[in-house]
Amino acid sequence: MRVLVTGCSAFVGDAVRRALERRRFRVSPTAARAREGVAALDVLDPAAVSDAIAAHDAVIHLAAIRAYGERSSIERATQVIIEGTRNVLCAAAARDVPVVCAGSAEEYGPAAPVPYREDGPRAPRSEYGRAKRDATDLALTTRGARAAVLRPSTVYGPGQPSMMFVASCVRAALEDAAVTLNGGEQLRDHVFVDDVGEAFARALERHDAIVGQCVNVASGEATSVRSMAERILQRARRGRLVLGPASSRAGDVAEMRFSTERAERWLEWRATTTLEEGVERTLAAVGLAAASD
Repeated sequence: MRVLVTGCSAFVGDAVRRALERRRFRVSPTAARAREGVAALDVLDPAAVSDAIAAHDAVIHLAAIRAYGERSSIERATQVIIEGTRNVLCAAAARDVPVVCAGSAEEYGPAAPVPYREDGPRAPRSEYGRAKRDATDLALTTRGARAAVLRPSTVYGPGQPSMMFVASCVRAALEDAAVTLNGGEQLRDHVFVDDVGEAFARALERHDAIVGQCVNVASGEATSVRSMAERILQRARRGRLVLGPASSRAGDVAEMRFSTERAERWLEWRATTTLEEGVERTLAAVGLAAASD
């Protein structure tokens, strides 16, 4: 099977590619900007998307931008997420090509009951979460599209973008610097990037079982951000933790916990990488071999 991957980042995208290649899929990785082994594809160009999909039997659609600050950047990110998804879905539907789209944990929002269930309420507060919610709705309602959506929880591991929490902790360890947290009791479900890659590959193999559905991709366990930071710094034996007052920011999510029933039943998938193993592999990737106890 020939599989087109959009938005093939050096993080989740590469993990998806590795998982597909282990299964002997022929993978065409693409991204907004070409890099070694990855071709350029602008998902906002309908003709280019249609031409790319024409040569493939399935699509994994990861392309997205996360933007902060300037309104123009946020609007561009929203366009890439929503209109890019629309272009992929329409081109895939025209050729009857199955699609697996990447959703986001941010679709649920701070008011959603935990554990998050795929058919539960969604009230995202962030621009990114709202855009992902709208893209998910497109995936499930576009006429003729044989699409499914996977919603990863908090993904971590080697190659994670530097602005993300675990990556910032690893950077602090490298620099023997401080990690500053406001409270640190917020609960997050950390899932290792290679487990996420396996979930996307499994979603292609079992696509008929999930078409028209959303599936959470999570460990099913919640860990405080303080505990995660402490684990990284203690294993690296570098850096330090500085705790400030608990966050009072409107919309801050105190607990993100996920149901994994659909993933286990429909994908026959569950996360297999423990936090201990995931942290060790993340530290080793930057030359910080975890210290032995």
